Amino acid sequence: MGGEIATEDPTRSNAEDIKSARAKRNRDAATRSRQQTKEKKKRLEGENKVLSDRITELEKEHEELQRQYIAKYGQRKNF
Repeated sequence: MGGEIATEDPTRSNAEDIKSARAKRNRDAATRSRQQTKEKKKRLEGENKVLSDRITELEKEHEELQRQYIAKYGQRKNF
């Protein structure tokens, strides 16, 4: 008499909960992956800068050594 109880299918609710939890884990994993990618990119850009600076330094040193060689021996060999 007027006191009907709505019954839910517990398996459907559980399946939805599982699906929802999996979607959240997936979003969290994607967020972590994007963050790791950003950090790796930043680290590699820093390493690239250091190495580029070192190349520039070595090129200048090479040019100076070439000048010294020419000044000492008066000729230039294939460097």
